[in-house]
Amino acid sequence: MKLQSAIQILKRHNEWRRGAEIDQEDPKLIGMAIDTVVNYLEAPQRFNPKFERVIKDIESKINKR
Repeated sequence: MKLQSAIQILKRHNEWRRGAEIDQEDPKLIGMAIDTVVNYLEAPQRFNPKFERVIKDIESKINKR
């Protein structure tokens, strides 16, 4: 799956999750989209300090739950 397609699927899923009157995305597609984005972010050549800060921020929010 191409990164741009994965991003669009996840955006649409998030809209649905927040109550938009649209059909739910296929759970298999959501899983594939998540895998695509995670693989992109984990790739060593993609390292960027901004990503590192965003990831740490997300992790801290998750750990507060």
